Amino acid sequence: MVKRDPKRFRSLMSRATLIFILTMMLPPFAEAKVLGKDGRKRPPANYSNLESSIGKLVDRTNNFVCTAFCVARNTIVTNAHCLAWGVNKKYQKTRDLRNFVFRLTGRSTNLRWKNAKPLGDPYLSALVPKPKKKWSASNYVDWAAARLWDGICGENALRFADARLINKIESPGGVKVSMIGYHADRFKRHIAYQDCHVAGTSYGHGNAIAGHTCDTGRWSSGSPLLVRTDEGVRVIAIHRGNKSFKKAVSLAFGSSRKQRWKVLNIAVLPIQLKRELPEFLDKKF
Repeated sequence: MVKRDPKRFRSLMSRATLIFILTMMLPPFAEAKVLGKDGRKRPPANYSNLESSIGKLVDRTNNFVCTAFCVARNTIVTNAHCLAWGVNKKYQKTRDLRNFVFRLTGRSTNLRWKNAKPLGDPYLSALVPKPKKKWSASNYVDWAAARLWDGICGENALRFADARLINKIESPGGVKVSMIGYHADRFKRHIAYQDCHVAGTSYGHGNAIAGHTCDTGRWSSGSPLLVRTDEGVRVIAIHRGNKSFKKAVSLAFGSSRKQRWKVLNIAVLPIQLKRELPEFLDKKF
């Protein structure tokens, strides 16, 4: 039997205690997924008005927060995993929409829901991809729209980029974009702005995804990736999280040379969403 040195044991315990204390004292910044130098900052003057278009979607029951943005006076767009359970499983089930609130700067409202059933009719007031037998392609279908009780978005709806701009993502180096959204570590009360690139499309199930270099963190799911055109700011993609690959993918962002990536931040391109959104906006509730 090995004898335990009391002094050595106390020393190890002291170190373990110190490491635990220091870990608990680390700032929430450690939760962020920053690629290189942290590029997140307050938006410049020509983007500052977007706090009236981009807000926080809060599930008050589960304390779950995503970024969402206005596409009409009373309609927002975000990720499907922010509104539904089981996006990565065989079937998808929409959460109880009564628990959600959408918050813009100085204003807030609930999501619209039908009270005929305990959970309401999830497809009446929320547009999410219809359930499939298999959800192996959850990255491609991670988009959703939801109707609000009040028209707090006003005239501040964001518009989507046309197909010509979206197709440019496939070009060498991709497209320079600006990602705007909320982050739990540094930007809880105000939107964060950053310049980054989106490139390398992959198509599946009528949709497409692409990699991007924007810094992300908790709450940033659903953030719009924007391009500035002659007609104004347009949404070219929607951040949905990150993805690991068994085999590294080769991609070049901007003017950089191609690199091998085992993990990429992923954005959903609004191809199917753009097709289905007009009909959803015309529905009367």
